[in-house]
Amino acid sequence: MRLICCTTASTVFVFSLFLAMIASTETALSQSFLAGGNLFIGVPQGEFKENVDRAGIGGAAFVGLAPRTYAYLLGIEFGFMNYGTEHRREPFSTTVPDVTVDVETQNNFVTGHLILRLQPNTGLLRPYLEGAVGGNYLFTKTSIENEGGDGEEIASSTNLDDFAFSYGGGGGSSGGSVSKIRGGF
Repeated sequence: MRLICCTTASTVFVFSLFLAMIASTETALSQSFLAGGNLFIGVPQGEFKENVDRAGIGGAAFVGLAPRTYAYLLGIEFGFMNYGTEHRREPFSTTVPDVTVDVETQNNFVTGHLILRLQPNTGLLRPYLEGAVGGNYLFTKTSIENEGGDGEEIASSTNLDDFAFSYGGGGGSSGGSVSKIRGGF
């Protein structure tokens, strides 16, 4: 049998890719995948509280991997939260005040965090402690649409935006799956 290859570098690359696929398959089989979501409420604090008079409401999605032989999980979480929306009607321009448009201003957060969770990998009820580090992107967006119309956006702009480092922790419990049911009376 004869192996034909263009260059030594391409041979090394193909061989390395093959070994990486084998190694990642073994790694993937020896880990547990976890995905979920949650709803959350954000309560303004410090200087932010001086400018915002209401709590934000949002949701997040989470994915993570946990090695089966260890009681930890590494993951990422992304979320979105709205902490205020204002609607009003305004003249489209000062020269044509009879034409009005719907103006909407939204105040939003986009969050992203790396998660480290300490949690048993087995059991029907699995308590956990977790820590998170990442950031929050805050932005205020104003858009105009046809009055009472079809929701077609005419124009929009991001009025203000900022990024803030964030960290936190928490705890809870998640449910495991039952692979065997044993019983007797």
